[in-house]
Amino acid sequence: MTIYALFRSVGSLLGSLDSSTRVTGILIQALVVYIGYLIPPAKMHPWFSWLRWINPLQYGFEALLVNEFYKLDITCQPPFLVPQGPQATTQYQSCTIKGGTPGSNIVRGEDYVEQSCVWCVIPQGRN
Repeated sequence: MTIYALFRSVGSLLGSLDSSTRVTGILIQALVVYIGYLIPPAKMHPWFSWLRWINPLQYGFEALLVNEFYKLDITCQPPFLVPQGPQATTQYQSCTIKGGTPGSNIVRGEDYVEQSCVWCVIPQGRN
């Protein structure tokens, strides 16, 4: 509904369908790029990072991220498990995925979300 309202407001400000389609095309592209998936929040240019604060798509993305990951345990497989080799023992291996802890090949979803998402609120109490 927010994006629909944005499109309607741009359409009413510009008056013609041609010009409003051009502006909303650029707007939606900027909103999608600064959602936090293509460019991680830590890598965003400071001049444009404010777009995350006013971006309704970003809040929906973070809600989906928390909903999918907060009760999930991610098991690391060899490309993300270090050190590798014939003499590497599991007690000294660690996962390179965000939120991984030394000596464990499992990453808790809560830890992954805390490392990946800046403003996410994670539900308390894991069942």
